[in-house]
Amino acid sequence: MHRSLPLLAALLVLPSLVVAQPAPGCLPTQEQCLNDATLGLHAVPRSPGPGGGGSPGSCATAPTSFACDAPGMTSTFAVQAAVHEGYDLYLVAADIDPLRGLQSIELGLEITGSVFSTWTLCADGEAQAGGWPATGGGNVISWNTCQATTPDPGDPQGGAVAIAGFFYVYAYGDAEFRVKPGSVVPVKVSLLDCLGSELSPNRTQFGAVGFGSGTGVQPCFQNPIPTPVDCSTDPSLTAPVCCNDGACMWLDCQHTRVQCEALGGTWIEDVPCSELNTVCSTVPVEMRSWGAIKSTFGSGD
Repeated sequence: MHRSLPLLAALLVLPSLVVAQPAPGCLPTQEQCLNDATLGLHAVPRSPGPGGGGSPGSCATAPTSFACDAPGMTSTFAVQAAVHEGYDLYLVAADIDPLRGLQSIELGLEITGSVFSTWTLCADGEAQAGGWPATGGGNVISWNTCQATTPDPGDPQGGAVAIAGFFYVYAYGDAEFRVKPGSVVPVKVSLLDCLGSELSPNRTQFGAVGFGSGTGVQPCFQNPIPTPVDCSTDPSLTAPVCCNDGACMWLDCQHTRVQCEALGGTWIEDVPCSELNTVCSTVPVEMRSWGAIKSTFGSGD
């Protein structure tokens, strides 16, 4: 995933800045085209005994480094745990594009085996249903402010993370604790950015922790990394383009109209490779005042 926060900052400070890139300019490379935000579970040992004790989990000291965003790297999500020991399972939204941020998540749980579990909210609001945190239950979790400013120090692409809360889980035998669509209540797994658009709409597998012989699941790279348009190998291809101030810019591998227009850009579908670096110079550009940009993104005060 391409990270565009420096670009956004430049646009806010210098609205007339032309952002140009060398050919193919408008399009990402394979190395930059990575998966979008995901939900994972990270297991941290607490203490023996189903009642907890010891040092409980904490929203303030929750881990924030998971290395979710680079091909070939090993994520640091801990997804295997022992039975007859207590764990705090942090519910983590990882690989968040700082340009889009995160405002809310919706998810269900699938729990197999015999476990004792409790839930602590770290976000600002929630709407529990179906006996959450029991298997099949669901929850809609939200933040009052856009979650885009907590960087993952293990992410070389600059992704952000957000801690929604944590479960205390004690497994009496082999078990699995999974992020899944709700079965008791009709909720899917989704993440909404700060403009209300869904992040990672095609992702189908999220994180899980396995206890004993149960299978844990790394939440990163469960779906194929999208293949960007590569004009150098096939000049006959076409791609959508976002034009801004006479220059083309790409936003991420989903490259959506919502992202483009949120930055005051002009979206053009199916541009031939041969025209990628000239099409924006012929597109009328809507000039926006500094006041209009502040009203869109906030003053930052």
